[in-house]
Amino acid sequence: MRVRKTNGSGKIGAAAFAVFLALTVFGVKPVFSAELAVQEISDKASGAVGDLSQLIGPDEYIGIAVGTYRSAGGITPEMMIRYYDSSGILRGETVGHIGEYMGMFNMGNFCVITEGELLSEKENDDIVLLRMEDFREVCRYSRDELRAGRVASAGDHVAILSRDGSHLEIYDKDGQIAADLQTDGAPAFHSDTGMTDWVDLEMYELEGYLYVRLRKGEERILTALIHEDGSVLTSKDASFPEILCREQVCGFIGKNLIMKQDPDGMSGQGQYMILSPEGEVLYRDVVIRWTTNGTWYKSQTQKADFAALREEDTLLILDETLAEAGRISDADLDGEGNLQYAGGTIIGLPCEELGGECSTDVLTYLREDVPAVKVSGGYRITEELGGFIPEPEEGWELESFSDSFLLLMDADYQRRVVRRADGKVLFEGRRMIFLQNTSFAVELDISDYKNTVTVIYSEEGEELYSAQSWIPPCLDEWYYAYRGPWAGIIDPEGNWILRELQYDE
Repeated sequence: MRVRKTNGSGKIGAAAFAVFLALTVFGVKPVFSAELAVQEISDKASGAVGDLSQLIGPDEYIGIAVGTYRSAGGITPEMMIRYYDSSGILRGETVGHIGEYMGMFNMGNFCVITEGELLSEKENDDIVLLRMEDFREVCRYSRDELRAGRVASAGDHVAILSRDGSHLEIYDKDGQIAADLQTDGAPAFHSDTGMTDWVDLEMYELEGYLYVRLRKGEERILTALIHEDGSVLTSKDASFPEILCREQVCGFIGKNLIMKQDPDGMSGQGQYMILSPEGEVLYRDVVIRWTTNGTWYKSQTQKADFAALREEDTLLILDETLAEAGRISDADLDGEGNLQYAGGTIIGLPCEELGGECSTDVLTYLREDVPAVKVSGGYRITEELGGFIPEPEEGWELESFSDSFLLLMDADYQRRVVRRADGKVLFEGRRMIFLQNTSFAVELDISDYKNTVTVIYSEEGEELYSAQSWIPPCLDEWYYAYRGPWAGIIDPEGNWILRELQYDE
């Protein structure tokens, strides 16, 4: 149940359209020590000064930014990012943005990714996708092709419409062609001007097959089901279900597709249908719980993990297999009538983490939602997180909690840090506060993220470390800090765990 957060800031999606530079990939080699990096300030690798195995697992990597590429000697505002494994070995570097994939980027300065995931690299006018474990190229496309809708991703696959519009190539994460589909009628890409007619390319990775749909305006060019055994059924085949070609197909749950019921494409509560791969309508008037799970590059917003059917005064909950998971009442929905979800379960259903009791509420542990049961005097939570959270005194609300602290807030946005062990108030004020399990950080001035004053306190309320910079939390117990020419990950006492020389002034 302990959830390690791999980034201290939220994820913000946007298309990254800039002039891209060539990749410089380092082979696997020892990282320079901090002392050597200080002595040879011109050397680019500073890296690990502590044991990275305490931060990440053996199949994980940390990517950490060293400043913009322009300030490092390049000509673009992209970031230079270095990637380390759990042994502190520098595996390589890329130009781009932290956590970037398919035009999505993370505004933080580091990320943790797992072996088997992909990196995005800028090379001249191309975006190049690379395997994390060996920096091998998987595929590439131009920023203009991405901008024109000619590229789509889903799970472990990337689809790219050819320059002449004659076929659609679908790559797996190893760079192998999973399918090559004819797309007669698709517009050609004019590489001399970078202009092309915009197309709508959608791809979903369901259980056992891929769903692909390509349209140009109102014109249907191709719809296909690509199965794991290599067989392909397209809209050109007489047996292909016409209903699966429609633009209203908008996502999936398990091995089945989800379709908007409104022919104009507008959907709200209970406005979805669930379709089988054969085009059979399995359920109508469905409420969908869209998943927010997934890795930083497999972010499939079209995936649903639960569906609900209204039956009189209850909602019947279906899981990804469409098996009945139980029933909930309207009282279990949030203020906008949506399904509430935490810790792997729908609020109102029996929760394994709570010993089979029905969850009633969502609480925030660090920066992760967890289920709870409202009981006399507070909330019952999983025993792994302490078993019980007391209800705050009148006028205060629980904002979040950790192993050692409660973070409360009142109607005037005054915040209070309370020690869980004995209820002692350790800090109170209208400040930005970040909880970790054995420490917490208070930001005393948020007008300038590099010149603010941040103080880290212990479980006893004693000052452990302070700095004139923004120090957001990251990973289990650590923080991200700027200090002198360095930026990186520190422990609560300010000791460097991983740091890089920053080229930005």
